[in-house]
Amino acid sequence: MKVEILRGISGSGKSTVARKLVANVNSSIICSADDYFVTLVGKYEFDARQLSAAHGYCKGKYAAALELGVELVVVDNTNTQKWEFENYVHQAHAAGYEVNVQVVGDPKDWESIKGRNIHGVPDEVLKRQSERFEF
Repeated sequence: MKVEILRGISGSGKSTVARKLVANVNSSIICSADDYFVTLVGKYEFDARQLSAAHGYCKGKYAAALELGVELVVVDNTNTQKWEFENYVHQAHAAGYEVNVQVVGDPKDWESIKGRNIHGVPDEVLKRQSERFEF
């Protein structure tokens, strides 16, 4: 059983990597705070005031997947700072999972990502994500 934790600024390709990772695995799930903002008709409607709830949703989905013994659990969030994903690592190890943390793209090259993210994240936010990214 394995957990893949993806890290990278918005638009770096994390969701694409996540979909590829689970594509041929029967028992797999992607846990992403972004999913909280998808409406019933599939439209993404971000509300910064709900960010804490979105991460709570993601963490709950993750904990349930570990408890159920899902073969591959992928965490698809920016995880720009280590504290943001450390609890995912601890929970995985406690549940007997192998963990891999993968940086997607070059988080310090935010300018090459401008306009690529599907959620329209403003340039100043991309820059802040890049500046606070911890290796």
